[in-house]
Order: sequence, then structure tokens, then C-alpha cells
Amino acid sequence: MYMDAVFVVVKFALRFRDALFNVQDINPSLYRKVRRLGTVRVYRRQLYHFKDYINVCRYASKLKSDFACRPLHLFTEVDTFSLDDLIKVKCGDLHNDLKVLVKEATAHVQSCELCQAKGFICEFCQLSSDVIFPFELKKVTQCAVCGSCFHKACFLPDKCPRCDRKNRRTRLQKQTKITRAADGSSDES
Repeated sequence: MYMDAVFVVVKFALRFRDALFNVQDINPSLYRKVRRLGTVRVYRRQLYHFKDYINVCRYASKLKSDFACRPLHLFTEVDTFSLDDLIKVKCGDLHNDLKVLVKEATAHVQSCELCQAKGFICEFCQLSSDVIFPFELKKVTQCAVCGSCFHKACFLPDKCPRCDRKNRRTRLQKQTKITRAADGSSDES
């Protein structure tokens, strides 16, 4: 039974109205125990990656305003929830809201040439017909070091091609500096 009455709120309780809680720090198993909370986290992880595409796309003005009218922590801190967010998770409002937003953002990125140009091609299989994005959580994984995207089935941890290129380039630059320093000291003799 819902009571539609106004109650005096203790000042102590008011402090928590705008507080943010990190569920991962409080109890990470909540995501498994509360299915809807886990689903909301997945949507938020997707939106975390979508924001980078939407913020720079000049054709995504509607989505930009959709993102702007929601609290920033929903897109920047995946595990952080306000008390209001947790209430909306319980009643299903946040789940439904984020589901619609993910659907609209996916449709935009899949149809927008500018956003498509910012996608990745898996450097392992090099299937150029399959442009992949970091928000495709079920089929894509990212290198923890450089952030490149790869198909989950293709990715080999500690074998990232982009990191390998960067490491080779760094070693080559160091060798070049050492060689130049050695040549410079032999010229002085």
C-alpha cells in the first residue's frame, strides 16, 4: 500500500539524498544477486563507451540532449549510484530508461558515417567488413593497456598488436639514441 502523505525528513537523512554510492566497493556480489542491478550496470558500461561517440558527432544533437538531461555519473562512473538511482532500479524505471537510450545510441552509431569511421577493425582477424565498437560488450574486448578493440574470440592477452608496435617503436627509438650518443662520443675522440 502506498501512502501519499508528506513526512518530515530528518536532516541526517537529507545528507544521503545527493550522495553517491559505489556498489563495487560496498558489495560487488549485489550485481549477481540483484539481476536488474546487473543489467543496469551492463547498460551503463555501454553508455560509458557511447558517450565518446555521441559527444563528438555533429549529427547526434538529439542524443546529446538525451545524455545531458541525465546525471553525469550514469555515463562516467559505471558502479556509482545515487539513492534515487537505486530506487529507480528497484521499480524498473532506470532499467527501461537506459535500455531505450542504448537502443537509440546503437541505432545512431550503426547508421552514422562519422561514428562508423571511429570504429575498430580487429587486428587479429582483419575482417574489414565487421567494424567493431567498445560498447559491443558481448562480442568485443579491449586491450587493458592501449584500449584497442578486438573480437573476444580473436584476442590473445599479452599479444596486442598495437602494444607490440608501440613497444618495438620505443625500443627502436632507445637504440637510435644510444647509437647517436655512441657516435657523438667517438667523434670527440
